[in-house]
Order: sequence, then structure tokens, then C-alpha cells
Amino acid sequence: MKFITVSLAFLCIAGCSSVENNVDTRVKNLHKIVAVANTDLDKNGDTCADATGIVEILHNKIVGSARDTFGRGYTVSGTIDANNQVAGGFAITIITAVDYNGVMSNTGNKANGTWKDLYNCSGTWQSQKIENGS
Repeated sequence: MKFITVSLAFLCIAGCSSVENNVDTRVKNLHKIVAVANTDLDKNGDTCADATGIVEILHNKIVGSARDTFGRGYTVSGTIDANNQVAGGFAITIITAVDYNGVMSNTGNKANGTWKDLYNCSGTWQSQKIENGS
């Protein structure tokens, strides 16, 4: 009986501490990104789409997601180099549909640039840091 009580106490302590270790306490560097099409029609004559999303900047990596005007979802990824140059893509499954590049401000609060997709739609994008995660 003593062994069972000690084992249960150990499991409770281990379980409680492992839950606490899974809590993400770091402040997130979130940006709202807005991509606007400058071309009206793609190479097939279909309407080009705008997109909005939320990305997180982790050191020099960009990760997040966006959704275009037609409701298609994208995984956003990219990098920021030592000169604040930004480059990356918007992907559907494993296919990068949109390439983007631009520049991050020295403060890291804003970025902007241009994009082009597989269907010859192109435009501009900008991002703004979301303060306090709101």
C-alpha cells in the first residue's frame, strides 16, 4: 500500500509539472500581413486575389498563415537577413503559390514589399506588429 501511495504522489507531481512546462510564457512577435493585388486578372483571365493573415517572427524566421479573398488558406514562411531583407512564400500544401520579398523596418514593427504568384498576379504587401498580442 505504501508503494502505491508513493507512486501516485510521484505521478501527480510529474503530471502537474509537465503541464506547467508546456505553458508558452514568451511574448510573441506577431504581425498582421496584408497583400493587395495590383493586377486585376491572372494569365487565365481569372480575378487576382488579395490576402490577409497573421505571422510570427521567431529570430530571423517568419511562420504563419493567411487566407485570400476567395477563402483559400496558405502557410506563410520566410526569413529576414542581417540587412533586414525579407523573402519567403505563401504555400498551399507543399506548393509555393506566391513568392514575396521586401524589407523590415529597423525597429521591427513594420515591413513591406512586393509579391508575385504562379499565375502572374502581382502586388504589394505590408505588415504591422500587433501590440500586446491583440
